[in-house]
Amino acid sequence: MARFSIRLILATLLLCSGLALAQGSFGHVVYGSGWQTTFTFVNMSTADPANVSLNFYNNDGTALQADVQGVGKVTPYNFTIPAGNSKTVILVGDPAAPADTEGWAQLVVVDGYPTVRGQGAFRRHLNNQPDFEAVVPLTSYDSACILPFPNQNPGVLLPFDNTTGAYTTALAFANADTVTQTLQLEYDDESNQKIISKTLTLPPNNHIALLTNVAGAAGDPILAGKKGVLRITATSKFFAVLGLLFNSTGPYTAILPISQ
Repeated sequence: MARFSIRLILATLLLCSGLALAQGSFGHVVYGSGWQTTFTFVNMSTADPANVSLNFYNNDGTALQADVQGVGKVTPYNFTIPAGNSKTVILVGDPAAPADTEGWAQLVVVDGYPTVRGQGAFRRHLNNQPDFEAVVPLTSYDSACILPFPNQNPGVLLPFDNTTGAYTTALAFANADTVTQTLQLEYDDESNQKIISKTLTLPPNNHIALLTNVAGAAGDPILAGKKGVLRITATSKFFAVLGLLFNSTGPYTAILPISQ
């Protein structure tokens, strides 16, 4: 059995060598109409450069021609991070556009090495108010070509708050897998009592952004005035989720998922 396991590992690594491997994703990007998304990436290796592709996707999973500052509209955006260095990528768009552009992004590193870490910052400009900004980390996941293999039915917890007159919680989901994923969502109040359950189906590379207190695939008016925790169970670990907590006066902050 031990020999078989070692051979399986070696065979898997050999099959995956030379491939561009996804290291993580951002469950949401937004730019234009007062919004800007800024990515900061760090090459964790002090010896080797990292050849990176940042792939952008629309809500329906098609390629998004993202407006990268100083580059123009591209997908993917390919760049190299020297050993031990960092790279900043800014999505700007037209600040006067009538509507913003939304989607998500996946970070791919050639050969899956070296490791790249990063974060994304969502900035919003409102007239006669200071700019507001929230930062989220790169959602990382182990490559299917590197042990341990993806967990089955992974789950995360995400706090939400829709206190009347004070807060509204927005969520974004992205399916980074090559197959359709079904997410089971359960909203529980602060007494751990179930408020409502939802089922969200996302085809490959699809993305959805929503307000939790609005009727839809993952939201419902019954959540208005409620706060608690959202329990998410997925069919694969290759998905990203994040939340933004909006204050009624304009500011907002990031809500980060907690792995179960």
